[in-house]
Amino acid sequence: MNGQVCRSGIVKRLTEDGVEVMVLQESACMGCHSKSHCSVSDMKERIVQATLPDEPVAVGDHVEVIMKSSRGHLAVVIAYILPAIFLVSGLFVFTGLGLGDGLSALFSLVVTAGYFMVIWFVRGKLNRKFIFSIRRAPGVYPGYPGNPSNF
Repeated sequence: MNGQVCRSGIVKRLTEDGVEVMVLQESACMGCHSKSHCSVSDMKERIVQATLPDEPVAVGDHVEVIMKSSRGHLAVVIAYILPAIFLVSGLFVFTGLGLGDGLSALFSLVVTAGYFMVIWFVRGKLNRKFIFSIRRAPGVYPGYPGNPSNF
């Protein structure tokens, strides 16, 4: 498992291209013992498209969604670090050009929005870089009475 990021999920749909898996995305504080008293914790269901596994899976099967951790790092760079760099460097550049603080902030936001538009237009190419694979969750086997897909 070294070098991989794994999440538990449930197979929602089988397609010709792969498998759609529902993964529960939890906020960082979901493991906190005070989450029942806090309004910050949240969970969202995400659908992830994964490649077809070597072993057969069915709708409702519990699986692990796997991605190389290096791809996770790349996603963090693309989604968080580069926009922050564009935003801050834009502030310095536009302020250095003699624009006021308000206009510098506005133009920096426009540059950052332009970056996200470029990301939107190349999302197909990025999707090919971020490939998810799946494997059956440990301890859950087809036909086993404890397999939730048998209910």
